[in-house]
Amino acid sequence: MQNLTRASNELFRRTQDERFGSLVELWQHCQNEKEQSIERWHPPQVLVSQPADNRLTLAMGEDGSFGMTDWSFSQLCKLADVSKDTLNKLTPDTASRVLGETLPSGTKPLQALTTGQTVRAIHQASYTRLYNADLLTMVREFATDFVPPQKAGDGSGSSEAGTGIDGGTGLYCGVTVHPFAVLEAGSGGSWPVCR
Repeated sequence: MQNLTRASNELFRRTQDERFGSLVELWQHCQNEKEQSIERWHPPQVLVSQPADNRLTLAMGEDGSFGMTDWSFSQLCKLADVSKDTLNKLTPDTASRVLGETLPSGTKPLQALTTGQTVRAIHQASYTRLYNADLLTMVREFATDFVPPQKAGDGSGSSEAGTGIDGGTGLYCGVTVHPFAVLEAGSGGSWPVCR
């Protein structure tokens, strides 16, 4: 039951730019994301967490400094063998020092997948990436009769599907912004920061 509740919460908290009315729209979004992403390989010593404007960023040598998603921050914590929950209780300055002390210092490079100025994922060298677009290409090829569920109603009692509670079809794609990260939205605003 907990998994169903979490899935429902994930679906209904998505913003308009994370929801898609068809499998083709979702695939196009994921394909664009793949084309705009860069795999960056660096030795662990080059990855340095830094506090900046009450948030934590990840500097990667000459590539610059990047914000992190909740997913990439979780992966960074796992690499450092530090509890994410513990780091979330610390100030960005203290969290940065903890990560500086605990991140690996080996010679095998780490892979950071970035899109724009955001790290979406961090992995060890043994990881093989499967892009969402590649997975959806296979789904589109073999699930030719796939139709997303109907859109959610608008809560007014009207029989027409609307953009109601969320207008979601169950097709969504997005990332959770880590509390230390602030990503600029296309409209000039910023994504909500929440714990």
